[in-house]
Amino acid sequence: MSEAPLQPSSPKANTSQSKAAIPKMNKELMSLAPTAVVTMFEINLTDILFAKNLSGPSTPESERIFRFHNSINILNNEIYWQGLAYSACPLTAEGFEVSSKGALPRPKLSLTVTDDHLKTFSFMKGQLRAIGDPAGVSVTRIRTLAKFLDDANFSDDTRPKGHEASPFSEFPRDIYFVSRVAMENKNQLEWELSSVLDLENLYLPKRRMWSNRCNWEYRGEGCCYEFRSSAPKISSSTGNITSFEKAHGDASLPGGAPPRANAMDEHFSTLLPNISLNGQGEFSMSTAYRKGDFVYVEKNAIRYYFVRMRHGGAGIDVTNTDYWTADQCSKTIKGCKLRWKTEICGHNKGGALPYGGFAGLNRLT
Repeated sequence: MSEAPLQPSSPKANTSQSKAAIPKMNKELMSLAPTAVVTMFEINLTDILFAKNLSGPSTPESERIFRFHNSINILNNEIYWQGLAYSACPLTAEGFEVSSKGALPRPKLSLTVTDDHLKTFSFMKGQLRAIGDPAGVSVTRIRTLAKFLDDANFSDDTRPKGHEASPFSEFPRDIYFVSRVAMENKNQLEWELSSVLDLENLYLPKRRMWSNRCNWEYRGEGCCYEFRSSAPKISSSTGNITSFEKAHGDASLPGGAPPRANAMDEHFSTLLPNISLNGQGEFSMSTAYRKGDFVYVEKNAIRYYFVRMRHGGAGIDVTNTDYWTADQCSKTIKGCKLRWKTEICGHNKGGALPYGGFAGLNRLT
């Protein structure tokens, strides 16, 4: 699958295109014989794969986002919508209806297919196995009318009467997230979905209090190990950004902190004895790296570092664990100490640790 072409992103409608699409939808829906509703689903694993270091910046979209449709009574093959291909799949979706009682729906999505029938489904299951828990995977339901499907779906001989390609004529999209796995076997996958606004069984304060695990995002806010965020300073008269100021005022924080250890608290000086780590900046697929080099991949103003464990040529992604090891914090006090010693950029925070756990919750023996 690594050679699969990167599919283009969905086009974004501007104001005039959106206004032009609404009358077309309303006119078709109010007609005596409207065309069938076509339902498609987009399953997006991007954020989960990246968070677990299973995906890199060069990973094709076709290995992170999977698109299916169940309108096989209309087209028993791929459907093209907004230039993107949606594979035909025996798919059941129920529970999307909104109740008048105010309760948010918790739909169920079920895909039933054999591995040899649809390679896309087989590959997606492999990615899900690598992730482990799919909770948080984004599922988007997309609906339009058959009349507005892309021209690429039909030839001159098969084009239905009255067909009018209109890539922005669609119902509002329904975005849900996987809440739990209802059932899974070799050929079937069933998820229970929930809305981002679903607050059922939510208790405040929401922050979990763990005694032996830090809550902070490594290198992000709270942890502040190489935290580089800044806040814009906006002019009160013009409303324009005039400069940027530190988000933490004059706090002394490391602006460039090297990788220290893996998720098992194994120090890189132990994993690579007698080899000095060499910073090589942002990762590039076209660069050949040597043992001891380290690079970073940046996302949401946080740099994620990777250390090269063996020599090799160019084109080896940072997700390849045969060549790269991620700089990860174990989220324990030991992992925090490995990074906040006095020799780390001279920042020791007065001897205190920015540990996000609650060590005082341990039982007394």
